[in-house]
Amino acid sequence: MLHDPALALELCDRLVMMEKGRIASVLALKGTSLLQIEQFLEPLCPGIRVKKDAETGSFYCIQTHMKC
Repeated sequence: MLHDPALALELCDRLVMMEKGRIASVLALKGTSLLQIEQFLEPLCPGIRVKKDAETGSFYCIQTHMKC
């Protein structure tokens, strides 16, 4: 379990959002658009911006306006 979205994007193939100890939603990263990932993480981290590394295909976030 990770609470850091930047680390989760780097290491995980799925994101799981929990609320009150229960799974609220799940997002598989493979085949998912940057916008979909941003929308998934927005409630947790308003202002998050996600990018994809062209060489590795890995996702990462830019934390300029992010407040997690």
